[in-house]
Amino acid sequence: MVYIVLSLLISWGLHFLNPILGIGSAVFLFFLLLMKKKKNISFLFLLFFTLLVLKNIEDQKWKDSSVAAISFVEKAKENYVILNCNGKRYYCSYQNNSLENYDIIYIEGTVKEISFSSLEGEFDFETYLKNQSIYYEIIPFKLERKFPSLCPLKKWKTYFFQGINQNAYALFDTLFFNENTEISKESYLIGIGMLFSINGYFLTAFLHWIDKIKKRFFGEKYPYFSNLICFPILLFSQFKIGVVRAFIYDWNQKKKGKKWEKNVINSFFLLFLLLRNPNYLLLDVFDYLFFIPFLLNFTKNAMKSLPQFCKNGVSNFFTYEVFLCFMVIQKKSISPFSFFLLPIFLYVFKRIYFLSYFFLFFPTKDFLFNFLGDFIHQVILFLPKFLPLFFIESPILFCILFLLFSFFFLLFLEKKDFKKGSVFAIFLFFSSIFCSNQFLLKKDAYVAFLNVGQGDCALIHSYDTDILIDTGGLAYKDVASDVLIPFFQKKGIKDIDLIFLSHNDFDHSGALESLERQFPVKKVILGNQFDSIREQDFLFTNYNHFSYDGYGNDQSSVIYFRFFSKTFLFTGDISSEIERQLINHYDLQTDILKVAHHGSNTSSCEEFLKATHPSEAVISCGKNNFYHHPSNEVLKRLEKLNISIRRTDLEGTIYYKENSSWHFFLSSYFEERKKKESGSPSENFVLSF
Repeated sequence: MVYIVLSLLISWGLHFLNPILGIGSAVFLFFLLLMKKKKNISFLFLLFFTLLVLKNIEDQKWKDSSVAAISFVEKAKENYVILNCNGKRYYCSYQNNSLENYDIIYIEGTVKEISFSSLEGEFDFETYLKNQSIYYEIIPFKLERKFPSLCPLKKWKTYFFQGINQNAYALFDTLFFNENTEISKESYLIGIGMLFSINGYFLTAFLHWIDKIKKRFFGEKYPYFSNLICFPILLFSQFKIGVVRAFIYDWNQKKKGKKWEKNVINSFFLLFLLLRNPNYLLLDVFDYLFFIPFLLNFTKNAMKSLPQFCKNGVSNFFTYEVFLCFMVIQKKSISPFSFFLLPIFLYVFKRIYFLSYFFLFFPTKDFLFNFLGDFIHQVILFLPKFLPLFFIESPILFCILFLLFSFFFLLFLEKKDFKKGSVFAIFLFFSSIFCSNQFLLKKDAYVAFLNVGQGDCALIHSYDTDILIDTGGLAYKDVASDVLIPFFQKKGIKDIDLIFLSHNDFDHSGALESLERQFPVKKVILGNQFDSIREQDFLFTNYNHFSYDGYGNDQSSVIYFRFFSKTFLFTGDISSEIERQLINHYDLQTDILKVAHHGSNTSSCEEFLKATHPSEAVISCGKNNFYHHPSNEVLKRLEKLNISIRRTDLEGTIYYKENSSWHFFLSSYFEERKKKESGSPSENFVLSF
């Protein structure tokens, strides 16, 4: 059974990378099992896999135009609910709702496909829903509760958390109920956010400690005493998967029986989850609850050779590094100090979880909870201010080196050469970070069109030079605090040398005030009142000197520059009138065009697009925006001229960068030399390597 489940996971995982490869692996495993004369099992395996694939495809295609039915509330949040209606799962926006998990309701409404915008670095809610097989949204015009829930979670929270402050509420709501709060979002900046996804791990430690206390007083009697004590946690969590798995794991450990029987129980639990939601394999929590424990099982034989006093330390060390590796795979930011922060915070959170559970039932818990909440919140806010944070730019290389590190580490342990194994493993681990991270190995060079919603913002980053063209700006969100500064921190950017504001519209300049208040900005240039500006190794030329009084968009700067053998043209929000003036006076041919006015039909006339003749056109706009940008007319013009269209609302942040600094250096050098030999004026500067 265990091998069948593992085979299923492999083939299903390959299916998401490549459907043909996934189905091919399933057929291969089918014949492999058939050769072992396990015809019935192999047939069931292939049938099960095929049903999962068909179910996933059907869920995406199946849609009714309207719904009028009794539904079951699977998840109730403050501003939305997840409904199960006739076996299909739906998202439903329902502001300030009083519904509870497991309420039975009657709903009438129209159905549409889900579509949510997410800015650079923000939680991608649309992908999160689709990974739970939720593809459609109900827009209700009638919603009535028929039967109330027997587990009113919101009422329990109100009772247990009354009197505590916001920081304490965020901490304990995240620890006990695995809710996505501000403290869990902030913790990802220091590389420990995944700790809030493994409350089942804290519960496992909790059950273990209660068993140790029980054994001291009662010996081997009452083996399931700890499960009884912790049963309220199962109710509070409303049977969250991590908590259920912790109970099953603890019960399996205490259960007297053969090893294969325990494996069968775990396998059936996993099969049940996959039947309920095949996309569950794509969620981060699956890695933490199943895949990582599966990997750690391979270390047991190696650990047997260790002295008892260091066995736990080595096991914890390896566990932390596996967690770190999965954070890299999931493209989370990490710090060199994550190596030390993970065990420290894990140690602290386990003890907070243990103590807080008992104090939860005391009416005088407010002081302790408020102190712990404020302390943890201040620590998480304080650490990013001086910790270097970065993304691993080459996660595949990192994982290959990490696997080598794991292999040699365990090999030395099995040979009982702990000293050599530790030295070699630590060396290889830090080498994997160094070799696969451009922040440490070399300074990167790129132009990034940031996803700031309905607005413009682009970063030019080259070694020690950082320049912004526009800052974006949204009325409902501080773009500087929530998008720009976290992005700069993750990329290791310490200050901004220069900001060009194309014009004074809020969607281009609204974030400037907040950015200057919170982040070092050396110089700001507003509008089109300049001809050319040198900044470090760059030359920026403004082509727009055609003023139309009273119309701010047409006063946008039109900035041209060259970077790693490509030319860029930023056009602000200029109209077609200015575009025609420009092509009458300048040669504007470029490689990358930032489309004017977010793709509005008042800009990007056909003559201008023919004159600039870009290979790619970038449109910066918000998803489902009020203005319906980009215009279908503009998109058709671009397609007619065979210009590749790139959009931040569809792709997120768009990068143009050189794969290799050496390649960039050499290409820039030879291009500069060629221009000098031909006698033509140079606008391309060799960047300092």
